[in-house]
Amino acid sequence: MHGLLRTAAIALVSLALPMAGYARGSITGQVKDASGKAVPGVRVEASTDNHSSDAHAMHLMQMALHGLHADHAEQVQTRHSAITNAQGKYKITDLGPGKFNVQYTAPRLRTLRREGVAVSNSKSVPLNVVMDATTAAQTKAQASVQAAVLATVQDQYSPIVEWHQSSGDATKPIHVSLLPGGALFFMEPFFGMVPGPHNVPPPATFEVSPIRSPIPGLTYDPETGVQTGKMLTCAGHALMADGNLLFSGGTYVSWNVKNAGTPPAGAVVRGLAESPIFNTSSGTWISNADSVGVGSASGDPLRWYPTVTRLADSAMMLTGGYEGVFPSFEHNRSVDVLNSVTKRWSTISDFTKTPEGIANPDYTHVYQFPNDHFDVQTAVNYDVVMMLGGSAEPMLLFMNGQKNHWQRSGKFRPGAKQYIDASAPKLVHPNYGSSSAMLPLRLPEGSWGYSNGSVINVGGDTGTVMEGNIDVYDPGLNEWKPSIPMSGRRHYPTATILPDGRILIIAGYAPAGEVDQTGYAEYIDPKNNFAHSIGVAHMPEVRGYHSMVILLPDGRVMVGGGNDDGGIGTEKSNFRYYYPDYMFKQRPEIVWVESTIKIANYFPLVVPYLTKVDEISLLALGSMTHSFDMGQRSVQLRLHSAHFIVKKDAKDQLVPAVPSECVSGTITCFDKYLVQSPIARELAPPGHYMLFVLDENRIPSLGKIVKLEP
Repeated sequence: MHGLLRTAAIALVSLALPMAGYARGSITGQVKDASGKAVPGVRVEASTDNHSSDAHAMHLMQMALHGLHADHAEQVQTRHSAITNAQGKYKITDLGPGKFNVQYTAPRLRTLRREGVAVSNSKSVPLNVVMDATTAAQTKAQASVQAAVLATVQDQYSPIVEWHQSSGDATKPIHVSLLPGGALFFMEPFFGMVPGPHNVPPPATFEVSPIRSPIPGLTYDPETGVQTGKMLTCAGHALMADGNLLFSGGTYVSWNVKNAGTPPAGAVVRGLAESPIFNTSSGTWISNADSVGVGSASGDPLRWYPTVTRLADSAMMLTGGYEGVFPSFEHNRSVDVLNSVTKRWSTISDFTKTPEGIANPDYTHVYQFPNDHFDVQTAVNYDVVMMLGGSAEPMLLFMNGQKNHWQRSGKFRPGAKQYIDASAPKLVHPNYGSSSAMLPLRLPEGSWGYSNGSVINVGGDTGTVMEGNIDVYDPGLNEWKPSIPMSGRRHYPTATILPDGRILIIAGYAPAGEVDQTGYAEYIDPKNNFAHSIGVAHMPEVRGYHSMVILLPDGRVMVGGGNDDGGIGTEKSNFRYYYPDYMFKQRPEIVWVESTIKIANYFPLVVPYLTKVDEISLLALGSMTHSFDMGQRSVQLRLHSAHFIVKKDAKDQLVPAVPSECVSGTITCFDKYLVQSPIARELAPPGHYMLFVLDENRIPSLGKIVKLEP
C-alpha cells in the first residue's frame, strides 16, 4: 500500500510542473512612483489567493498525501516573484491558468496590491502600476510610536520544539484541542501530546505516534489514473459535554493524473458530511451519523470549514462551511444540531433562511449566548446563539424547537461597511483572517464595564482598517466600542482568553514592507478599561495562516505550526510555549477541588492556609484552527467570603481546625471555601473546564480540569 501511495505522490508532484509543449502564462509590467520615475528594486509577488479554487485544489490534493515521506511535502508552489530592473520593469513567468493577487513592496513605498489578475496559458498579461511614497512611511512611524507608548509585559517564549516521526513523514498539524485528561490532540496527522511540566525546559523534539484516521484516505486506480481521498483536515471540531471530541466536515478530493492542467482538468474538491467522534478516554473512534443540512448548489450536506459549537442543552451546533471548493466555491449556510442523546442531526435553519452575512472564507465565529430570551408577546422562551461572519455584522439565532428565527444587529465592525460598499458589486469579507473571543462572563457585582456576551474581534482582511485594529462589540448596547490600534497589522492572529481575564493577541502575519510586530504578544485588559500592553519577548519566526494557539491548564500557551505569509503548503513542523508574565510570579495553589461540579449548585474548594483568594473562574477547554477557538469560554464564579479553617485527621479527612493549631507549626492547615457554580447552562454549557484561583493581585493558580454537569 505504501508503494502505491508513493506512486500517487510522484504522479501528483508532476502536476505542479510545466507539461511538455504546454506554454504557461506570465505577468509583465513597469513600476513608477508618483512623479513618473521608474522604480528599481521593487519586489513583485504573484500568489494564488489562500481561498482561490485553484490554489486550494492543488493544496488539498497535496494534503491528501499527508503522511508520506517529508521530501514530498513542499512540491506544490503557489507563489512566484520578480524584482524590477533599472527601468522599473519586471516579468513573472511560469504562471498556471487562474486568478492571481499581485503585490508590490519596496522600502519607503506604500505596499500595493492588485487582486484577481486573470492569467491564461500562452498569454502575457500587462500590469503597470504607480506606487505612492508617503503612506508607508507614515504607517511605519505610527506603528513605531504606538509600540513605544504601550506598557510592557515581562513575558517569555520557550525554544522551538520540533515534531518528529521515526518514519520521516511530515508532521504539520493545523488543528488542536485540549482534552479532559490534559493532553493536546492534533490533526493532521492525528496524534496526542502531553505537555511537560511548566517549570522544566521543553525537549528539542517531540516524537509523534500517529493515530489512524477514522475515514478512508487516498486511493489510486493505476488503470484510470484517478485518485480520490477523504480527510478530516478543514473540519470543525469541539469537545462534547461528555468529554469526547466531535469532528464534522472535512475535505474530499478527486483528480485524474493523466489530465493536463494545474490543477488537472476534471479535478473536484468539496466538503464532507462525515461526523466521527474521538473517544478521549479510550483513544478510539466512534462512528456517528452524517450531518444533514444541505447547501444550495449540490443538494448534499457537504461542509468544508464548518464551525462546531457546544450549546447550553449539550447539543452540538454545526454552522456554515463550503459544500463546493473546486471548481467553484459554494457556501453551505444551513445550520444543523446534533442531539447529545440520540446522536442524530437535524437542520434548524436551512440555507434559504440563514443570512448570507454569516458566511466567512474561513470558519464562522459562533457563540452560545449567555442569556436566554423570553418574548413577552408570544410567551416563548428562546435559547440564543450569536454569530460573526466575514461581513463583520453580529447576528443572533433564536431557537425554540421549530420556532427559530434570525435577528441582524445592523451594526458592522468599524470600517467593515465602508469596505463592503466601496468594493461593490464585488463580494468581500472584511472580517476574513480575524480572530475573536467572547469576553469573560462576569457576575453583576464584578462587571468590567461591558455587557455579558460582548465579543472582542482582532485583525481582519488584508488592506482593511480592521487588519490593524482591536474592536469590541457590546450586544447589550448593540454598539461597537471605539477601535484600539494594535502595534502593527495582523492577518490571522489569535485571541486567547487568559486565566486572569486578559485577552492575549498573538501570532499572525503583517503585510510585506510594513513594520512586523507579530512576533510580540499584545494584551487587552477588559477589567482596566481595555488597557493595551505589549510583551518584551520576541518570537523570531512568523506564525500566520494555519497557526495553532491554545491555553494549557498550567497557564502556558502553546503556539505552533503556521506559515510565514499565507502561502499554503508551507506550514511549520514545530511549536513553542509562550509564558505570560504571571508564570514568573508567586502563584496561589489549589489543594483540592471536586472533579465534578453541578450547575446551579455549591462545591468546596481547599487552598493553603491564609491564601488570599480574590476570584475563581472557569475556562472551557479550547479547540482551535484557523485563528478561531471553538471551545474557549471564561466564566466568573461566586465566592462566598466566609471560609473555614481545616486540617487533615488520621484518616486523611478534612476536619475543623483553630488558628492556634495552624500557627504552632505542628500541623498543616488549609482554608476551605464555598463556591457557587454557574447558575445557568447558558452561562457555561455542560462540559470540561479549567478552574483557576486568582489572588488579590490577579495572579492565577495552576488550573484544575473539572467536569461541569447539568
